[in-house]
Amino acid sequence: MFVNLKYNSKGKVWNYPGVERTIDMIRKDSGDEVAEYYANLKWEDVLTKLSDGVYEYYDVNDPRFNNIEFKTHEYVTPEIAKELNYGYIDFSEHKEKIFMSHPYGVCDNWEQIFEREPDIKYYKDSKEKFVIFLCKHKKSNQPEHGGWRWHKWGEYIGDQNSQCEYLHDEPEIEYIYTYHIARIVNR
Repeated sequence: MFVNLKYNSKGKVWNYPGVERTIDMIRKDSGDEVAEYYANLKWEDVLTKLSDGVYEYYDVNDPRFNNIEFKTHEYVTPEIAKELNYGYIDFSEHKEKIFMSHPYGVCDNWEQIFEREPDIKYYKDSKEKFVIFLCKHKKSNQPEHGGWRWHKWGEYIGDQNSQCEYLHDEPEIEYIYTYHIARIVNR
């Protein structure tokens, strides 16, 4: 079944032991303004509910991140790496873990997931709890060289006609969404 997340929308996204070290690394590389932005980033800034059990999160490719998207991978501390290796996001205030080991892919809108994802019936009928995360990728936010590529994100279940390897080079596509179905486990 698809369920809604329980989280404090005013809570800080970067809220884990040792976060100060990460913020200091950002401050050193990108300055005070960027470091303070990340230090004060709240869930409401990066997560929007689209429907029951469906959320859009705002990726670092969003323009509001001031073109620092190519540096963020450098800020993965041992604490974050431990979380990533176990494959979950820890909403510690609410004692839930989100396991990201279920289907993922590319679509034009969230409704296509419910219409076309091959295993959607299992997730809808299951007694386990699931949520869908989507991230919008806009051609206008892509760099001239490199950027978002089709082959790394799973099957495309949308209607548009991809013609190029990189989103930036697509003549007819302005944006797509990547999605991931995640299982929620209460601790």
